[in-house]
Amino acid sequence: MSNPALVSFVFNSPTLIPWKVVESISDEDMLEAILSWQETKRDENRFRENEYVAEVDNPRLKMKIRRILRKQVGEGDNKRHQLIGIECYWWQDIGEDLSDNLRVHRQTPGAMPITNEKE
Repeated sequence: MSNPALVSFVFNSPTLIPWKVVESISDEDMLEAILSWQETKRDENRFRENEYVAEVDNPRLKMKIRRILRKQVGEGDNKRHQLIGIECYWWQDIGEDLSDNLRVHRQTPGAMPITNEKE
């Protein structure tokens, strides 16, 4: 018997693609679809919170963006926000012997763990 656990991870934006790019693509056409999107659409794409995404190395795992992590850099007129990463989450079954606190979570400034409670 296994229980679902919320897994959270902070990704760099170049490793993510919108879920709609891969959701109905066959395995044979997956690499071509990803490369085509990266070459033609990535520069104009802006990810948003609550959007579904996949990672280029694991395109069958549907994840949801929890939040966009940014930090403020510069001062005065030179003040701007710099992207730190994109925190995504998904539900995954874990064995009973694993800790309830198991999370894949990279230590990133501004990132916080997510609880095991479903939203």
